[in-house]
Amino acid sequence: MLVQALAKALLDEFSKTEIAYTDYLEGGHTYRFACVLWLSNERIVHLINTYSHMFDEEQQDNMKAITAHLVVWQDCWRKLDATADFKKNDRFVFQNDHRFPREQANKFIDYLKQQCS
Repeated sequence: MLVQALAKALLDEFSKTEIAYTDYLEGGHTYRFACVLWLSNERIVHLINTYSHMFDEEQQDNMKAITAHLVVWQDCWRKLDATADFKKNDRFVFQNDHRFPREQANKFIDYLKQQCS
């Protein structure tokens, strides 16, 4: 039962992150949307770091790849955020050479969906 609840929580956060990223791209790359994206990504990192032991071993590599990317992304985010007092409509863009692990994320999301069935 706990794995099912965790799977649902993670799926919700992945969905929120996807929406936030789309809003960020379509909304002019503003600080406001970057902050929303930050919150969803932070919740994903927290859930995975806290409860990864609850999921199948074969998912460990997928979760590690996702969190590795998000930790690098968070570091870039923090560094840019520290450079100025950004307002909600200010442009907020940074370089991140660590690409999102789409394949691992898709595998993990498929696994989470199976846990909710």
